Amino acid sequence: LIGPDFHIVNKININEIKNVIGDDNKIYTTSFNDATGIANKFYIATPNVIKKICSRIKLVENWIKLKTKGFKNPEKFLKYVLEYYNIKRSISDMFYLKIRSNGKPNDYIKFMNKYKK
Repeated sequence: LIGPDFHIVNKININEIKNVIGDDNKIYTTSFNDATGIANKFYIATPNVIKKICSRIKLVENWIKLKTKGFKNPEKFLKYVLEYYNIKRSISDMFYLKIRSNGKPNDYIKFMNKYKK
């Protein structure tokens, strides 16, 4: 699953896809934009895992209760969802740039040369 506003810099690693086949307790995400949680909108996982993540609105009441305890951003919410469902996160070597409505990439453009293969 890839967000609609992404410019993919690296090729998707086929081994990451192979590693999740048949494993409903594993997901690959990037480590970029973790923001004290887990980066959002790039996932390599089985359809069952993707369904849980994409329907996380079902857990929003739990999240709202936790927000009063410093649980305030979507990355932390995603981390909570993975913990709730006991889904083990692995780090993907994927790198992407988010393209904003002004047609320009986010601040991660400065990292592109470092991660481009």
